[in-house]
This record gives sequence, structure tokens and C-alpha cells, in this order.
Amino acid sequence: MGRRSFNIDLICTVKNEFSNIKSLISDLNKQTEVPNRIVIVDGGSNDGTYELLMDLVRNNNKFLIIQDDCDLDENTNIGPIARGRNIAIKACSSDFILMADAGCRYHENWIKAYKNKININESLYSGGSKLSSNSTDIDLAVAPLLGFDLPSKDYSAKPSGSCRSLCISRSLYNDVGGFREIFKTGEDTDFISRAKRVAKMISVEEGAAIYTPNYNLPDACKKLISYAYGDGMYYQSKKRFLKMSLRVLFQVTSFMLIFTAGYMLLPTIYLVAETFFAYRSGFLILYKKSIRAIFYRFLLSLLTPYLYCGSYVYGLKRALTQ
Repeated sequence: MGRRSFNIDLICTVKNEFSNIKSLISDLNKQTEVPNRIVIVDGGSNDGTYELLMDLVRNNNKFLIIQDDCDLDENTNIGPIARGRNIAIKACSSDFILMADAGCRYHENWIKAYKNKININESLYSGGSKLSSNSTDIDLAVAPLLGFDLPSKDYSAKPSGSCRSLCISRSLYNDVGGFREIFKTGEDTDFISRAKRVAKMISVEEGAAIYTPNYNLPDACKKLISYAYGDGMYYQSKKRFLKMSLRVLFQVTSFMLIFTAGYMLLPTIYLVAETFFAYRSGFLILYKKSIRAIFYRFLLSLLTPYLYCGSYVYGLKRALTQ
């Protein structure tokens, strides 16, 4: 396919990211390829993020900082992240928009990786996201549930349904209709699923966002619950809900057979399948990094269907009663 020159803008939304904002600005300033403009929308921080951000980018005309002064509390029907992304993109003028996340780190050739991959005739790109090398055992265990690749020496990850590292053309953004601001969670999942109906997602090697969640087990479960609740509220990820429901059914049936009839064949088949689901190709990687991560991964695999289905149904019930 033919290529021609193009411009690229970078956007990010932040709220109460005081502990992360210095690292983000540092990573963006170290990029070997510079975007046409960097637009950051602050969604009402009250921890000093906005003030620090303004100080960090003072006298740097590449940055445009927008303070969204709309008071978006929990009772409003507007999703602040979706709104912030739409505001940022409206302030852009380039052919392509690259998205970043304040909680992630980006290597110096991150933007260059995208610019080398972009073809003007294509419109949707993902570098994916992966865990950093200093992630906890729980981080390693929860990685596939929350859409992260396991740590490795390079900066490549499989494409994902997240805006931690995503690039779209302006024409695709317009065709899809932007981010739907009714979504308070999962707005990127919704946007990308709509974009993939009209455009092929292209993987960007060396384009991964690097993340260090530092979860403990309760935090990891809370994060999963919040995602599932959002899926139920907005009636998305229906296939995932069906799969989780079937896992609950098989798990309950298997253990009922053990305790009521001493029947072991179906439970054995279920546990083998659950083991495969928990580890897939990541068992050896986890084994090399942490034995405890292997245990946590299997434990979370057993708990996940219940947490997800329960939260999904609760979110759906809230949506139907509003």
C-alpha cells in the first residue's frame, strides 16, 4: 500500500495522578519521535495533579493542558474518562490520535514504533499493555483477567481492548462517533468493539504500555468486580458473561457430584479445563518468576466466575431499575 506523510497527536486523561504525572511527562519528553501536539485533560483533580502538571510543562508549547471544570460526581450520567477523551480529541488537529494512560510507563521509542507502523490507508492500531518486571505475585496472577501481558525483555504485547496504548485515525473516530459518555467504566472496551466492526486492529510491535499495578488480592478482586459491574450496567461483554456462567454451572455441578455421589470423572474433566484456562501458555513463565503466582492464578481462576457473574448481574439490575 502507498504511504504518505501524516501528523500524530497524543492525548491522555488524568484525575488525581499526582504520584504518576512526573513519570508520564518524563517519558513523553524522552520520546525519539515527537507528536504534533500533546493534549492532557484533567478531570477535576483535587490532589495537586493539575498544578504540578502545569508546572512540569511550563514553556513547552507541545503540551496543551485542559481543565475540565464540569463537576462530575457519582450521581451524574456522564462518564468522566469518556468525556475527557472526547474533549482532548476535539482539541487535536492531526490525522492520527495516539492514546496514553497516566499510570503506565512508555519506552523512548514508543511513539516511533507507532509512526513506523502506521499506514495512511489503515486506521486502528494497538500496542497492548504488559506488566513491568517489578510486578507483585498478585499482579502476575491477575494479568490475563485485566488484559495485561506478562513481563518480558522487549516492549511488545498482544493488541488489547484498552486505550493504554491505542492509535486511531481521525476519520475512524468520526465514523464510530467518539466515546459514548454514558459509560463510566469500560468506555474504551465499548469504543474499540465498535471500531473493530469497521476496521481491522493492527498490532504495533514495541508499542506496549508498561504497567505496575501493585495489587494485593482484595484489590485485584475489587478491580475485577468494578469491570464486571460496568459490563452489566452497559450490557457489554455478553459472550464473556455467558462463558463465566457456564464455568459456574460446571463448577457447582462437579462438586455436587463429588459430595453426593462420589463421581469423579466430570470433576476431573472440569479441573483439567480450569487449569488450562488459568495458565494457558503462561504456566512456564509464571513458574520461572514465582511459585506463589501459580497458586494465586489458580485461586483467582476458581473465584473469577462467581465474582464476575455476580457483579455483572448487579450492574444489569441497576441499569434496569434506573
